[in-house]
Amino acid sequence: MYFRLREVNLIRTYLLFIFFLFGSSVAQAQECGIIYVTPTGATSGTAGTKANPADLVYGFSLVSASDTLVWLADGTYPISNTLSIPNGATVEGTFDPITWVKTNGNTSTIARDALNPDMVNLALIALEGTGVSNFRLQDIEITVAAAPSAQITVYGIHLNGCSSYNITRCTVTTGTGGNGLAGTTGSNGVV
Repeated sequence: MYFRLREVNLIRTYLLFIFFLFGSSVAQAQECGIIYVTPTGATSGTAGTKANPADLVYGFSLVSASDTLVWLADGTYPISNTLSIPNGATVEGTFDPITWVKTNGNTSTIARDALNPDMVNLALIALEGTGVSNFRLQDIEITVAAAPSAQITVYGIHLNGCSSYNITRCTVTTGTGGNGLAGTTGSNGVV
């Protein structure tokens, strides 16, 4: 009886060792701290690898303390909601989606449409950072549609209370903001 119990404990120990050795990499999925993103990437599950890239929104959600590099493949990434910049992340574009080699011949464009503006703040925003730090946006084009109605301001990148960040070789093009309210007639001046 003692001999069999010892064998069972030894097998259990080996299985735990194998799980801790390989289990964390299976659950994590990212490779060398890089989250791979393509315009048609996966929206859930084990993703963010070269073999199974994530889409832009899901890729941003995969950022963690150990996975901070978000590599955007060549292409256009349409978004209909404001996308929050992850704390501590480097979001870098212009990678070839097959080889994942960076090249200036590629373009990674985040294209914000006019749907779902922030009606509380009256803003149409592509990327937003509120209180985030230690991030970098590099080699990305950001386009934003024109405001869908009056009194809405348009932002490619809106930052509030952020620190220690770099925005490098990015192009931001926005549509027009909405018209303001009609003003009231002023009073006559003093002669």
